[in-house]
Amino acid sequence: MPRVLTVDDSRAVRSIITRQLKELNFEIEEAEDGQQGLDKLEEVTFDLVLLDVTMPVMDGPTMLEKLRARGDKTPVIMLTSESKRSIVSGAMKLGINDYILKPFKPEELLGKIRSTLKLPALAPAAAATPEAASKPASDVVVIDDMENVAKRLRSLLPAHVTMSAFTSAPAALTASRDRAGKVFLIDTEMPDTDSAVLAGQLKALQPGATFLALALKTPVDPTAALRAKGFADVVFKPFSPEAIEDFVSQYFDKQDLLLRADNVITVGAFTGRDDRLERYFSKLSALLPAALEQVAAACYEGAIIDLSKVSVQADKLPRLMVSMAEKAAAMGLTVRLVAPPEVKRVLGSFEETRKLPTFVTVDDALAQAA
Repeated sequence: MPRVLTVDDSRAVRSIITRQLKELNFEIEEAEDGQQGLDKLEEVTFDLVLLDVTMPVMDGPTMLEKLRARGDKTPVIMLTSESKRSIVSGAMKLGINDYILKPFKPEELLGKIRSTLKLPALAPAAAATPEAASKPASDVVVIDDMENVAKRLRSLLPAHVTMSAFTSAPAALTASRDRAGKVFLIDTEMPDTDSAVLAGQLKALQPGATFLALALKTPVDPTAALRAKGFADVVFKPFSPEAIEDFVSQYFDKQDLLLRADNVITVGAFTGRDDRLERYFSKLSALLPAALEQVAAACYEGAIIDLSKVSVQADKLPRLMVSMAEKAAAMGLTVRLVAPPEVKRVLGSFEETRKLPTFVTVDDALAQAA
């Protein structure tokens, strides 16, 4: 069967693709960014690359350009959240075979793969029965004999992350035969249950899922031992809001916190609880400089930062914009902001941000830049 490389910084996207293609007996490998993708393509021959556009370290178009420059003609399907003609046409010129817009349906992706590789119709085995198709997948599957564990976790998870829970291994195995799960959390101290054996049984039913151990905090860190037993990582009990937020960010961050298309940087909305706002802005502070560097590396004269989805949050946003304007100036970039009226008013109340050019729409900002 074909060998496919999926290159995407979203672990959730890679897991979904991996699960779908493994059900078809494809051989599939993963890479988190363009540089890792190039390295894997030097080591192994692939029949197809599924390539994301926006990634840290090296984005999709850059990887594609380097891939073609060294004479590698491996077929590429590009995955993009942006339908802008400039992105798609630019990728076509660099040599992609097709593209698909996120979020995509499984049948859409399989259709693109079939067409690109000239294969007969593809249909995952999991979709063979109507009963299986009717049962929704869960983002998180908790297996713990104590019911309160699942209740506590549910209270900490955001609403968009779905969860199912089981208090015994047989119940979890029965449900997993026809209902998909993305991340399984398996307690390591359940009566009459070997958690590593249970994880192995579930992996056979859910080859695309990720398996984490649930363990109590102890003076001796059990992480290394549990990883040696086949778990990808450990989530410790009792849960803390910070630890669960990190867990969600790693596996289920359904919103892209930062998207870049050409010289337009779009900031994702804050959807968490108020007590997590500081962490949201800390992440933006870490991500924005890299996005500005990508804009500068592409030889744009200025960056447009789209704040349309950002709600007004006291002085945190103005301080962030002051810092980004300083970093942009050091790179030789100008900065234009796109903001709704309420955000514009807040930015105008601070001397440091009052002079930053602000526009109502991205098109307005682009027109001014032209």
